[in-house]
Amino acid sequence: MKKIKLVGIKKGWLGRKIEKVVADVYVKNGKIVVESKYKKDADKLQKELNKMLANKGGLYLKKSREKRDKSGELLEHVQYIVLKKPDDPEFSDALRSSISHEEFGDYTIYPGIFRDVEE
Repeated sequence: MKKIKLVGIKKGWLGRKIEKVVADVYVKNGKIVVESKYKKDADKLQKELNKMLANKGGLYLKKSREKRDKSGELLEHVQYIVLKKPDDPEFSDALRSSISHEEFGDYTIYPGIFRDVEE
């Protein structure tokens, strides 16, 4: 099972930044599970993600495609979104892009500061 470890950041003494894994997010039996010692914040994030999953049937993932000529010059750049369902191999990427600026206790989750772990 592939888990996403959410890394939170808070400011410590003398402007030092403290990083800590504050939650695990993974898919189990087609449902998103958020585990954290910050139960209230984890429940809030889980409800939000499950609501997105229920309303749309999946989560959106942004993709892009480029066309270049023989010399390498860009002719066309197209961005589009794809709906990813929980059984899709790229669902963890869609899940990662759906999480943004969540508060977990004293820690703040920023997009892009995640760790993927296979367990």
